[in-house]
Amino acid sequence: MKTKFYYRILTIKFGEKERKEIQNFIEEWRKRVFLYLSGKSSMKDNYIYYYVDSGVAEIKEELKKHGRFKRVWPILNTAFYLNRKIIHGSGCAPVRIDTDKGILKFRWLNLVVKIPKSTVKKIENVLSKGVVKCIGQLILKDGVIFKLIFFKPFQRKLLKPPFEIIAVDINSRHGVKILNICVDFQSIKLIYQKRLKPPNHSNIWREIRKRQKLYSITFNKIYAKEIKQLGRRRKGLNKNFINNVIHILRKLVRKNDLPKVILVDPIDYKSLQGKRLQGTLLSIIDKIRNLAGFEDTLYVEYHGTSGRRCTLCNRAMKRIENNSPARIYRCERCRITIERDVNACWRMILKFLHKTPLKFPVYSKIEQLYRFHEP
Repeated sequence: MKTKFYYRILTIKFGEKERKEIQNFIEEWRKRVFLYLSGKSSMKDNYIYYYVDSGVAEIKEELKKHGRFKRVWPILNTAFYLNRKIIHGSGCAPVRIDTDKGILKFRWLNLVVKIPKSTVKKIENVLSKGVVKCIGQLILKDGVIFKLIFFKPFQRKLLKPPFEIIAVDINSRHGVKILNICVDFQSIKLIYQKRLKPPNHSNIWREIRKRQKLYSITFNKIYAKEIKQLGRRRKGLNKNFINNVIHILRKLVRKNDLPKVILVDPIDYKSLQGKRLQGTLLSIIDKIRNLAGFEDTLYVEYHGTSGRRCTLCNRAMKRIENNSPARIYRCERCRITIERDVNACWRMILKFLHKTPLKFPVYSKIEQLYRFHEP
């Protein structure tokens, strides 16, 4: 069985001073890639021009699938040093990062770049996770960006009380609901809950449609340019939403040393067809899965967890008609009024706790917390 690796990406931005030198290197690297593609195997260098063959493999795959070329960026081996001693990577790597000095060195260019302290702390934290491999990638996009990509396998921790459960309910219209509880030997405590609303694109789409009509009449290139800019802005909003969700979950996972479990009710991709947030919501699920694997956190998916059924008696609840945008339901038997997404989180938590041999009555403890959510 193949070992599955999970990744974490950290970015370092450079200024305009380093742009010219790095741009020349990127052009040389691409030139070598296409020469290697044409049959000149001597273009691969074992010191600086790493992964030329893998870049060629990407281009060939893109040509085979879509019949077009793909833009490739140079990938470089990276070594990390602490007090002049190597702590990760190879000593002959062309990129060197001194974590104690906060310096990044490109050896062949004699280029030294300062790294922010916050990024250095993140690097030290990631290296302490037992990283197996780290590579760097140079990208020219709104300036020079150096991506550090760390890889590590999943190392499962023994799940014993006390432990924490993070339940995540994802909805295409109402966003993401996060519920975090702590399960002790004799109690269940609610620690954190938050709703993250998806970005509103209605104004952007309105502006796009206006410019599309104007472009269809006048064929003015200015309108086409504005349409592209609005599209980038829309994608930026989606990206910020994804990053915000992952940032909050990463904080919850790292806040203490207790073992944690992430429960997710994934959305069926068929139900998202035709919706504007289809790619965004599916990428959130993939990123949560990757986050759990990298942080050695147990990840469990419960498909089809309905928030319209009562967590305590499993009966269908009735929706309360009101002017509020929240979907509020009421169970006539248990006399509990609760929001649908919160209820879905509690149902996932209860499903998971049924499999754990806890010595106290789970239902009574959950009912006490459950009633706190009454609007």
